[in-house]
Amino acid sequence: MKYLNIVYINWLKFLKIFGNVQMFILLTLTYITFVPILWIFVRIFSDPLKLRNKSKLWGEIKKEKYDFNYFKLQG
Repeated sequence: MKYLNIVYINWLKFLKIFGNVQMFILLTLTYITFVPILWIFVRIFSDPLKLRNKSKLWGEIKKEKYDFNYFKLQG
């Protein structure tokens, strides 16, 4: 029974190391395959109607005259 306990403890240590290596490999392959595929879809389908106009993102702010009549319009 003592020998089986030693084998069992060593087996669990081996499985812990093997599981970590396997997890690293699978997660790396998943990242390498799925992230570029998702990036392609995001790149293709982002703003498909071209609603955002890049020239209007940085524009001049119109100066307004703040007088008494302007504040009356707010209610």
